[in-house]
Amino acid sequence: MIQIKALPFGSMHNLNFWVECTETGSLGVVDLADGVLMIKALTEARKTPSHIFITHHHHDHVEGLGEFLDHFPKAQLIYPEGETRIGFKGYPYKDRETIRFGATKVLGLLTQAHTRYSLNYLFDSRHLFTGDSLFFAGCGRLFEGSPADLLTAMDRLCALSPDIKTYYGHDYAQSNLEFSAQIEPNNSEITKQKNIIKSKGAPLFSSIALERLINPFFRIDQKEVIQAIDPQGQLSREERIGHLRQKKDQF
Repeated sequence: MIQIKALPFGSMHNLNFWVECTETGSLGVVDLADGVLMIKALTEARKTPSHIFITHHHHDHVEGLGEFLDHFPKAQLIYPEGETRIGFKGYPYKDRETIRFGATKVLGLLTQAHTRYSLNYLFDSRHLFTGDSLFFAGCGRLFEGSPADLLTAMDRLCALSPDIKTYYGHDYAQSNLEFSAQIEPNNSEITKQKNIIKSKGAPLFSSIALERLINPFFRIDQKEVIQAIDPQGQLSREERIGHLRQKKDQF
């Protein structure tokens, strides 16, 4: 069994996490928006990490990695295979590779849209850490990938078990839901989630099941989504998701 703690760090609505195996005490950190603050949080909690999982190379996910590794030199650094921009040597993790983490396992799933090398980490077959690949009701911008890459990534994540919980690298829930409501104004689940956030604040995780209901990048084959981005019905799925991403960029 694992326990998860979310830590909001940084000026870009970053969410970092630590994941702990309750049976063995193994503790993994997922991404670093601020290495100094993460060191402080772990030290105050008297925790020592055994692993640090990096989803992609962007600075707000590796900030302070040097200080972190100096403070916790035994922590195993893990990052996507092929990524050379992390700046530190570690273990390059392959797509579909599984490693032991305490008494459980972690599966790596590559999505090449936000960056060329973005890795999602699935802990215990139930908890998926997506970095900037997938957000609450949204996804990351296309910095290095193409619309075809984004389609492949979204189809891959959407096809996972609906029971899997998803943990994302930034809290953009409110903005994403506003955009989703513009695309699907008659979607009652989007309205429900907007009201929940208004009364209780943004959630720290989602699920594949919920994203199938509210995330337009999972829903590009829905009639209302097609009508919003391709009213003439002339675009391919790849073109539709590309247009959808462009609309979100301009939102």
